[in-house]
Amino acid sequence: MAKDHGSSVKNDKQYEGLRKKGMGKSRAAAISNSPGSSSRGGKSSGSSQSRKSSGSGSGGNKAQKAAAGRKGGKATARKRRSCLLYAPTVQLDGEATVDVAAAPEAVYDLVADVTRMGDWSPECRRCAWANEARQAVPGARFRGWNRWKGMRWSRLNEVVVADRGQEFAFRTIPGFPYRDSTLWSYRFEPAPDGRATRVTESFNVVKAGPIIKLFERVSGRPDQTRAALHATLARIKAAAESSMRA
Repeated sequence: MAKDHGSSVKNDKQYEGLRKKGMGKSRAAAISNSPGSSSRGGKSSGSSQSRKSSGSGSGGNKAQKAAAGRKGGKATARKRRSCLLYAPTVQLDGEATVDVAAAPEAVYDLVADVTRMGDWSPECRRCAWANEARQAVPGARFRGWNRWKGMRWSRLNEVVVADRGQEFAFRTIPGFPYRDSTLWSYRFEPAPDGRATRVTESFNVVKAGPIIKLFERVSGRPDQTRAALHATLARIKAAAESSMRA
């Protein structure tokens, strides 16, 4: 049946409650017929559900963002480690040249006497022949003791080229705990003026794992080794030319 306010009411209980509070018929009917009305004072349950849904969605978004951030952080860390370990910018070789006013054979004899290596190199302290070796021939081995920035270590080496007056070369032998290998070479040839010997010293790390690459890059040792080549050759030059004047 139609209500006394002259129109149907969607929410009868709410209408009766509003009328008891003294609200006019038209105003009570308008509120009771509003889309968001409810039996509890006209509050919208849909609005409440919307807020709950919004809150839940916001929490979900935060969790997703946090997970994405962690994943992105791990990826960045992996990329950074990869760049450090396999960085192509690490130059593991170098060479230097000097002209010496002495015969190639005389300069060669100074260099091939590995027991005098400590006299020339800023890094090597001394060398001694290993096993029964006593002179520079291919296959002969010797041990060198080194020091750099407070660190001390020794390496076993093997002569690979012993051509008097032409070239002397040796390599560090890989083994525990040092798995790398470096080829050291001294080449002797006539200087352009024809009155001196041109000596070229070089090093080339022919075998190096990720740990060695990381150490060399972080420490800056290759750059200092290249600088040390000039110091080594300057000492060899001084000794050879002094012998020629004696």
